[in-house]
Amino acid sequence: MCFNLQQAQAPTEEAAEKFADYILDNYITANSKFPPHIWANARMGGSTTNARESFHRYFGDHLTRHSPNIFLFLEGLNAEQERTRLKIRSHSNPIKRKDQRQKVDKRREIIGMLGGGEITMEEFVKQMGFLMLPVAM
Repeated sequence: MCFNLQQAQAPTEEAAEKFADYILDNYITANSKFPPHIWANARMGGSTTNARESFHRYFGDHLTRHSPNIFLFLEGLNAEQERTRLKIRSHSNPIKRKDQRQKVDKRREIIGMLGGGEITMEEFVKQMGFLMLPVAM
């Protein structure tokens, strides 16, 4: 639904249309290669980064050689294991700051308004997008 709203406002150049078709065919429709139920995450809190992507990014950053020294490899593996252990512990007992809790509550409120028919999908996208703006320092 959001994709359709964005596509209606997209440029009409051939390259933009090809890209939109690619996204639609591979990620948006129910019969696509990677349908939304695989990658879309409706969790309200925490990071939604895919764990596998995080793992590969970490290893890519720390093991820069094609054939690393076995001791460096094991050291990196142990460091990743400890990092994962800490993440698991922190998720089982999360401590959220007040501003994070307020954003989560606001997201729930906006989702409820959409579900209750109080706002349109376009208004939903605008309000959720506003919540994702970076905080000015």
